[in-house]
Amino acid sequence: FLLLVIAFTSIRTGFIAMIPNVVPIILIGGIMGYAKVNLDMITAMIMPMILGIAVDDTIHFTNHIKYHFELTGSYRSAIENSYREIGKTMIMTTVILCAMFAIFLTSTMNVLVNIGWLSIVGLGSALVADYTITPVLLYITKPFGKEKK
Repeated sequence: FLLLVIAFTSIRTGFIAMIPNVVPIILIGGIMGYAKVNLDMITAMIMPMILGIAVDDTIHFTNHIKYHFELTGSYRSAIENSYREIGKTMIMTTVILCAMFAIFLTSTMNVLVNIGWLSIVGLGSALVADYTITPVLLYITKPFGKEKK
């Protein structure tokens, strides 16, 4: 949270940006409990890793929205322009990372298989949260100021 506040130089925007990033962490924790995956030193590293990647995407996406808002004065235009500019890149980086973690699924070691599928679920849910929750929160809360008419 503190790093997001520093990155955005705003407590409000930092808090808003943190909300979509807890979604994959909660999901991974819930799935681990449901699937009876032991929380050990290896699987415990998945959550901070996913959080770091999710926060990176959120910072890029939010900064693009802020930049376009400053140009257009419209949250809707800013969000649309940001999707157009970096949306495909966010998807491609997530797909590439998921493909790399999918290699772990072929392992005979159960801990590596768990890292693989939990990372894929975490990365996928982080992308979905960034694509859906982040723009909605920014549109509703309008942290960059009032829209220009």
